[in-house]
Amino acid sequence: MDDTINIYCYVYAGGKLVQQNDGLWKYIGGRSKGIHVYKGMSYAEFTSRILEKFEISMELAKMHYILKFNPKVIQDLEDAGDLDNVISYSDNFVEVYIVESSCLEGVEENLPTTHVANSELRQQYDAAQRTINDQLTIMQRVMRRLHSRRRSSAHAAGSSPNAFPSSPSFSHAAYHGFPFAEHGTSPLHPTNFATPGPQTSQDIPNMQGVADSAEDVMSLRAVMVPQPHRRSRTHRVRRMAQSLKSPFVPQPHTRQSAIPMDLKEAIAFVFNTDMDPSEELVSLYGTHLTRGNLGCFEGSHWIGNEVMDAYCRFLQHEAIGSTKLFISPYLAEIVVQSKPKKLAKDSILNQYERFLYDMAIPYGQVIEVFLPLLIKNHWTLIVFDLYKLRIQLLDSLGGRKKTHMTGAQNNLAKVVLCLMAHKKGGGEFNLERFSFVMPDVPSQTNEHDCGVFAMKFMEHWSSGGLTKSIDPTQMLKYRLKILGNMLLSQHNAHRTMFQK
Repeated sequence: MDDTINIYCYVYAGGKLVQQNDGLWKYIGGRSKGIHVYKGMSYAEFTSRILEKFEISMELAKMHYILKFNPKVIQDLEDAGDLDNVISYSDNFVEVYIVESSCLEGVEENLPTTHVANSELRQQYDAAQRTINDQLTIMQRVMRRLHSRRRSSAHAAGSSPNAFPSSPSFSHAAYHGFPFAEHGTSPLHPTNFATPGPQTSQDIPNMQGVADSAEDVMSLRAVMVPQPHRRSRTHRVRRMAQSLKSPFVPQPHTRQSAIPMDLKEAIAFVFNTDMDPSEELVSLYGTHLTRGNLGCFEGSHWIGNEVMDAYCRFLQHEAIGSTKLFISPYLAEIVVQSKPKKLAKDSILNQYERFLYDMAIPYGQVIEVFLPLLIKNHWTLIVFDLYKLRIQLLDSLGGRKKTHMTGAQNNLAKVVLCLMAHKKGGGEFNLERFSFVMPDVPSQTNEHDCGVFAMKFMEHWSSGGLTKSIDPTQMLKYRLKILGNMLLSQHNAHRTMFQK
């Protein structure tokens, strides 16, 4: 690792370390702040940077860290040698925990409580298991005696001993003499084996001695299950496919909801070729779209730059509280066309900072950056994961996987990372430390749906995977629903045109 490369360090203070049941450690409470560390950094400089962030006394606290290859062991961070181990055996980021000695003692006192609770639960489980086994043993003994008496009655009557299900003697003995519980009946007395109604002694075998004692009968009744209604009918439960978190698993097909009638009428109004194509129908978040612009949602048309920019603005303002940042496709268009040879920080801020939308959250909370890219009439989506230091290229065209970025994509990455470092107010992002991947995503079945795929990727991509499946056979419905979301948005100044 080069000395000039900085590593982001998360510093946690004010809480306590707790060891969970699986042996892993978890930091509870307190707050966290970030600093930059590097290989060869002195211990004094490291502690001074921490004291600049936190108003704490290092005399009453200790610093700890956990190595990724042994997460169940807490290491002490006390000198420059420990600091060198932390940086040397960390890839993307470092985590340091500041814990007061009193908090550590509290954790150690609480650990035995967990083991005591687990042992008590185990004892309760074993006791319940023994009770069930005892009751099953009593039931088997009673059924064996009942079967032997049925066989003796069948031989006395001259019938076949194998006629167990249809034997009259068995039916009377099993369903009248034996104390089965029924729905809506009162509990039977333990010794009451009398059969209701007039019956002869030949029809009913003597049931005395079936159970060893009254306790056996009571134990058996405790596990008897009431007979279910035979006419009841079960129905198959249809469940929707679960959300997919990994893009490397085949996509499940989910049921798509129908398009409401009011949206169909609004779409018909937009696609009406007899009306003025220059009429403005969408005006929200500083963007304006005419009937001609929105015509790209119809049939097999390509999605235009102005529509993609409007949808990026729509997602940015509608996703309140999200940690996503959407960047205008016009930024990518200018960078690709200009082909800059040198990208200085001042020139990047002067030319491209204006393409960043206003956000409801501070830029410091941004984790993922989405940039739609149009090259040679094909839309792709570049996702910058600032936490995992990963650049993902989502391409619905499929084909051979690329292992590195092109020159244009490399310039875009430099511009985006420079803007993010400036907005976050921290250290610079080193592009060489970012990995480049092309995850498996659903593929388009034609030449004109790439823009719709890019829109759906922006909507459902999070933490390296899709939060909702995308069905390539439903692209026409996706087009109309995206159009309807913008037309009927409460922030659209022309929304009243599409309301009854």
